[in-house]
Amino acid sequence: MAFYIRRSLGTGPVRFAVEERSESGLATGEGFSTGPDGQFRRMGAAGLYFSEEPPVDPLGGLADQAPEKESVLDWLKPEGESLRTFLPLISMGLGIVLIALGIGVLVRNQDAIGYVEIVVGLVMLIGPVAFSFNRLRAARARERAERAEREAIQARNRELVGEFAKQLETLPERHDSESLKRLKSDRENREIPYEAVSAYARHATTRTAFRILARIDDLGAPGVAREIESVSNAVGLSDDDRATVRTDVYQTVVWHLLADDRMTDERREKVEQFGRALEVDESSVERERSAIEDFESLRGISAANLPSAVTPISLRFQEDCLHATKGSFVKRVFNKVKTPTGKVRRARWAPTKETHVVTTPKRLILAMKGETVIQFPEIFGMEIDGDEGVLEIKVRDRKQPYVIALPDPIRTARVIDIASTLPAKPKGLI
Repeated sequence: MAFYIRRSLGTGPVRFAVEERSESGLATGEGFSTGPDGQFRRMGAAGLYFSEEPPVDPLGGLADQAPEKESVLDWLKPEGESLRTFLPLISMGLGIVLIALGIGVLVRNQDAIGYVEIVVGLVMLIGPVAFSFNRLRAARARERAERAEREAIQARNRELVGEFAKQLETLPERHDSESLKRLKSDRENREIPYEAVSAYARHATTRTAFRILARIDDLGAPGVAREIESVSNAVGLSDDDRATVRTDVYQTVVWHLLADDRMTDERREKVEQFGRALEVDESSVERERSAIEDFESLRGISAANLPSAVTPISLRFQEDCLHATKGSFVKRVFNKVKTPTGKVRRARWAPTKETHVVTTPKRLILAMKGETVIQFPEIFGMEIDGDEGVLEIKVRDRKQPYVIALPDPIRTARVIDIASTLPAKPKGLI
């Protein structure tokens, strides 16, 4: 049973299967596993890999995401945890109760008070709906006004950018010193507002950076970094966008090598030299550093060479602990975020409660105040969210997977994977 890792990169999402790793990384081929267009270039063992490049609107940034289709019910949903956010639902619930009581009074006693309860109940039930409808109508009016404003800005941007957009389109093929001088001169003469072309300029610079990276054996890491900086200067990238380009290129190189199982000691040193030359911010590549260490720790681990660890919980007699770590159960929560194309839902993982994750040769144990024991035949899939360090364990006869944020999700998943292949022992033996 292989498990999967997915990671969002500047060139698009990457997803690959992790099976048994080689002892020291495959030495197949020279250079990185990243092609001149930023694409994955398999040079190691066969495996699974999927990638998708996000669409880019040259004049408006990333292509418009579909705005959230809102309804009155969306406005009734609570967006926080305070009592005020639940008042509409509470009011509607009480309204239904009052209507039911009023009908009961009329049926049993034929008392006029029943009519009062029904009327009050209807007000409490319909009031929040009417209020939410007005909010929705006002929000849609604002959205129409904002969309009209965006369209006017985009039309103005297209007029301003003009020939500059065509030059950016050919930048990956033409980035010699003379071409960069002409590009810079044209940009300065046009006095193009940076926000009008920033996304397209950043994208073109990233594509060009991968073309430059393909010549790293000739230029060396410092030479690659200098040429990327020259392109950034010609395009006029802001400091933040320059840092984003450098980080995107570094992250892509790392994850492509890991997917290809080619992160040898020599290539790791080359990657580190490349990161230093790019002056990549350490805080922006913490996931990459952690992933490299996790994959390194998998070398040599197999069913014939099992790891061992100290258990934080009590186990059965003669039961060994292969791996133990501590994390938190998480759940996916959605926040409404305003974007240039309207409101969209953004998901994130929110911790709920802590747990120990203990793997033995026979079972997986999730333990804190109580224990949840998972037999390996019950597990039919595992996937790691590399963006957040979250492990999803899919179990049969359970609708939702166990989702746990861990400091070492890759090593944890690999040990579970190995343990699941161990031969079952007779009942009563560990």
